[in-house]
Amino acid sequence: TGSISVTLWQDHARDFNDKSNPVIAFKAIKVHDFNGCRSLSTTSKTNLKINPLDTERTEHLKRWFHEQHPDTRKIATSNIIQVSTQQASIKTFTKAIIEYVSNQSKTIYFSIKGICTEVDKHSFIYKMCPVDTCTKKVIEISDTQYRCVKCDKTYDVFKWGYKTTIQVTDNSITQPVIIFNKQAEALFGIPAAEMLTHMMNNNNNVFDSITSKIINHEYYFKLCIKSDKYKVSNKTDSIQFTERSQIYLK
Repeated sequence: TGSISVTLWQDHARDFNDKSNPVIAFKAIKVHDFNGCRSLSTTSKTNLKINPLDTERTEHLKRWFHEQHPDTRKIATSNIIQVSTQQASIKTFTKAIIEYVSNQSKTIYFSIKGICTEVDKHSFIYKMCPVDTCTKKVIEISDTQYRCVKCDKTYDVFKWGYKTTIQVTDNSITQPVIIFNKQAEALFGIPAAEMLTHMMNNNNNVFDSITSKIINHEYYFKLCIKSDKYKVSNKTDSIQFTERSQIYLK
């Protein structure tokens, strides 16, 4: 017998709250292999069933677990993460998350060696401030006017920039990592404007060709975990925010 880690994403993670050590059946789950260490993660196509009914194997697994492993306990999972660069020590995702939580969610910087297992190609290019030192998303005031809140200026041009999420697996767990323009361009090898042109011309083979050279390859990542505030409601008398911990790559 053995064990394997399983990472749940999106609805699977939000809806899972069974603490009774159930039997779980997965269909269309993704397998990751990192230096011979395998792990699993769900995708949008994964089906998950808890204690599937009327199967002899379900009852067999329940009996085996309670008879052979009565003291087994679950390990708590972590929140989502984002990335940034500074002088950073090499850690695993798990160790970095534990340090982040123990330091009362203060921003920490760290490096990992991991494999890129997935690149999100949905809504990953945006209209960016034209100033070279700014990557803020601009607000489109008109067809020829674009407002940057960070610079507090209005411009008649903008630049296309990257903001995409990749899944990175190290030898502990898999985590989503958010990458902005400069780092994404270095990873993809072409500017965001050129990538957008290919996609608007339905040249999806260009994106597939680029990501095929990235996925399942090992990289060193310099990252940071920090909490960002997101507006969740806007009332007349108040604006409410929620915090979410994320990992960014810079």
